[in-house]
Amino acid sequence: MCVCKSRRFVPPPVLTIPKGPKTGIKVNGCYAKESPDCYGPLTAEHPISRTVLKFMSHGKKTINITNHRWQENKTEPTSIGISRLTARVLCARHNSSLASLDALGGRFIEACNACLLHSALAGPAEDTHRLFNGFDVERWMLKVLCGLCAEQPIIGEELDGKWTPPSDWISILFGAAGFAPGCGLYMPAIPTERPNAKNSIYMKPLYGQMYRLDKNLLPIISSGQRKMPIGLEVSLFDLHFRLFMYPPLRESLFYRPRLHKFGAEENPTRSAFLHLGWDERPTIIDGTRVHKRSGLLTEVEARGLAWREHYASKPKEKR
Repeated sequence: MCVCKSRRFVPPPVLTIPKGPKTGIKVNGCYAKESPDCYGPLTAEHPISRTVLKFMSHGKKTINITNHRWQENKTEPTSIGISRLTARVLCARHNSSLASLDALGGRFIEACNACLLHSALAGPAEDTHRLFNGFDVERWMLKVLCGLCAEQPIIGEELDGKWTPPSDWISILFGAAGFAPGCGLYMPAIPTERPNAKNSIYMKPLYGQMYRLDKNLLPIISSGQRKMPIGLEVSLFDLHFRLFMYPPLRESLFYRPRLHKFGAEENPTRSAFLHLGWDERPTIIDGTRVHKRSGLLTEVEARGLAWREHYASKPKEKR
């Protein structure tokens, strides 16, 4: 029986708490070792979830990538085996516990793609709806961020050694805490132009420096403060999301968007809806259309689309 209705159509969050009692063990190299709840050796963790890579590669064992640290020409696509896109940054116990977030990430990517295709293709008059727990999507993005940055130096801050996620981030990942007020998922009103965005995904860590406020509430930035990861930018088929682990300036940003509606002007009876819900911010059924295009397409054309027509005009907190 579906329990979403009793939860105001917010799906229950996936479980990431390691099974059994705490081990009290710390495994060097595991970015969650300060729990302390490690067990087993370091394992091959896919920072960008294997489920996502398999979907993007259409089930093949290789995928084209750009802009990785080790690539000499970062703009030239390189074909590489999915099994090689790993980092040993989690012990076996913690890696296994976060597998549910990897599965969630794969379903989320598939849902975004399905919504785009449904609204672009000619067909019977019908709508399709996809529903996700927004806290899960945020945690999946946080897992990607930690996997991309953990246990290596931040570019430009190499003298400070390897970076490790803060303990409160680990508590969020494993379901022991929620995001601080103003932190979590955002959607930009003005999307970032990306090359080949129509059929690609982009994962880009966001960096910043911490600052304090003076008595007039003006920011005081210390030149001695190290640069550190503060969030993640994700582009899925030119659909843009950002995760912020510290409250950002909200200009031109939507906080925790609960509804994305996709449709074509020539086919108003065939729309797709992507719903996100949080316990304190439940799913909504109707709202602003933020993605829209003109003209019906063939399936081949639809799979090569660039979704760049955004109709969000100004920042809003609720939609």
